[in-house]
Amino acid sequence: MPRAPPTEPWTDEHTLALLRSLVSLTLTSRAHLYALPALATQSGNGGDRINKHLLALLRATAVGTGVDGAEGVVSEAIATGRKRKAEVVKAGKADKPRNKAPKAPKRPAKGKQQVKLEVKEEEEEEVDELENEEE
Repeated sequence: MPRAPPTEPWTDEHTLALLRSLVSLTLTSRAHLYALPALATQSGNGGDRINKHLLALLRATAVGTGVDGAEGVVSEAIATGRKRKAEVVKAGKADKPRNKAPKAPKRPAKGKQQVKLEVKEEEEEEVDELENEEE
């Protein structure tokens, strides 16, 4: 089925939407980029060097569009990304959403001596029961 021709002309808003999607997809796929064999020699320090070059390329692409507001698209995408541990700690535990039910307290681990005592007590109880039955 043939596609209908576009009904409105391409605008800067369309370019910004496409640019935001491109930046978002690229940033979420960084792990795949770090694993490329061609970049293996540059992946030291957690891929920081690759990340810096990637961000520079994305910023250059954004500026190269010539659209007003495109310069900040990469910075916006980074700022709206996941929170870092320090930010979560500052927010406090009350601000964290609770997805799980509270855990039950852990029981103390039983050592060999504790197990032997319990077995001995059980045996003594059984002997007492047998003696009570005989009387």
